[in-house]
Amino acid sequence: NTNGEIIPSVDETDHVDNENNDMIENETFPEALAPTPTPRSPQPVVEIKRPQRRSPAAAPRPKSPVKSKPAAAVAAPPR
Repeated sequence: NTNGEIIPSVDETDHVDNENNDMIENETFPEALAPTPTPRSPQPVVEIKRPQRRSPAAAPRPKSPVKSKPAAAVAAPPR
């Protein structure tokens, strides 16, 4: 009886630890998500910022007046 109770307890603790570790690691080490760009310090920063800026520009892209602005901003970062 004692063994049976200890097994489930350990399983639950393991699961909680794993979930907490994931959340803490992501919050403490946001760069852990992109371990590949870690070797390149200057490049990873630009790559991570590019996708974020592209999101807002992609939405206004469909609009004609806004298309002029995003096109110039998008042409500069790639170069």
